[in-house]
Order: sequence, then C-alpha cells, then structure tokens
Amino acid sequence: MSIRLGLVAGFLVLIAGCAPILRTHGYVPVQDDLDLLLVGADTKSSVEETIGRAADTGTFESDAWYYIETTVRTFLYLEPKVVERRVLEFSFDGDDVLTAINEYGLEDGQVINLQTRVTPTDGRRTSVLRSLFSNVGAVTPPLPGS
Repeated sequence: MSIRLGLVAGFLVLIAGCAPILRTHGYVPVQDDLDLLLVGADTKSSVEETIGRAADTGTFESDAWYYIETTVRTFLYLEPKVVERRVLEFSFDGDDVLTAINEYGLEDGQVINLQTRVTPTDGRRTSVLRSLFSNVGAVTPPLPGS
C-alpha cells in the first residue's frame, strides 16, 4: 500500500511541475493614472508626465501613441500562445491636445498573413550526408609531367 501511495504522490509532484508559465511583455498604464487624464485638456507633454512615453507612435504621423501589453502562456514543449493583449491608443490633434483614448483587446485584432517568398540557392536540396560526401572523388590527381 505504501508503494502505491508513493507512486501517486510522485505523479502528483510531476503534474504540479508542469504548470503553464505566463509572461507579460510591454506596458499599459494602470486605471488610476488614466483617470488623471482629461480628453480635450491634456497635451502630449502632460500625458508623458502622467503615464510616461508611449512604446510606439503612428507610422506616418505622430498623432497617435500606443501602449501595448501582451500576456503569453507557455506550456511544456507546446508553442507559446498569446492569451491576452491590451492596446491603448491616445489620439492627438494638430495642436498636440488629447482627443481620444481607445482601448483594444485580443478580440479586436486581425490575423495578418504575411507572404514570404524564398529564393532557392541551388537547384536541388542537399542533405547532411550529401554535403559531407559531395567532394569524394571530385579531386583529380595531378597528371604526370605537369
């Protein structure tokens, strides 16, 4: 009976060691700091003083600031999976006055399929063995008299 109890206890310890790992990347200000901002009154400089500089800005114009936070779950050998994402967008007008604060989540995102084009470097695929033995017999001995 004690062997069976020991096996069950060992199995439970192994299962407990397989807990998923959650990692958070990025920064989104806490709600208390966001409550200090007033749309239509605050400017870029006052937003920066209150919550810090944004991680990213608009691509072509800097009329928008983005604060992004992502939580990724890793479990054993499986591929990591994004389980939560928060994006805060701060929009500014031409006079650098805050016009809107928008929040987006993982459910608001869209999957973008990037097209990757690969140019092959040679006409055939080479394996490790072919690479190792490709020079066998390719070296010709010097001809007599040369």
